[in-house]
Amino acid sequence: MCIRSTFLSSISVVDKVFSDEDGDWRQEAINGGSLKLVGLDTGSNGWASPPSDLFSLRGRNYFTKKQKCPSGPWLLHLAGIDWLRSTSKLDHALSRADNRVMHALRKSQCEGSNNAKKSFVLAVNLQIPSRDHHSVVFYGVDEFVDDHMRFPED
Repeated sequence: MCIRSTFLSSISVVDKVFSDEDGDWRQEAINGGSLKLVGLDTGSNGWASPPSDLFSLRGRNYFTKKQKCPSGPWLLHLAGIDWLRSTSKLDHALSRADNRVMHALRKSQCEGSNNAKKSFVLAVNLQIPSRDHHSVVFYGVDEFVDDHMRFPED
């Protein structure tokens, strides 16, 4: 049996439709970046989130059966990618005053959205040093729930 996580949803952000109540800040994050959301099979010059079951992981019985199983749903859903250029290094991407994803989240939190108050954002900033510093920032989002890291029993 494969270990599968019980996260919020197995649907990627690309396919998920957020309601106005809980997802307007995420829609703003998805649609507002320097790289646009494109279709997984037909898109070019943008980003798309592949289905999570494309990736195989070692399951509970991997060492005895030497067989991998499809992964469960994503821990974090990709909510945008930014390609940034600057004359200096762009460190601490989420704490910058001009960060569009955190600006959208803070705006939604100020408006009183309960789901925005529970949101979690992770940014992975790949920096390419040169005379003009380039950064590719990947934004992952999810909601906190109490049993977020729980795995079902086989």
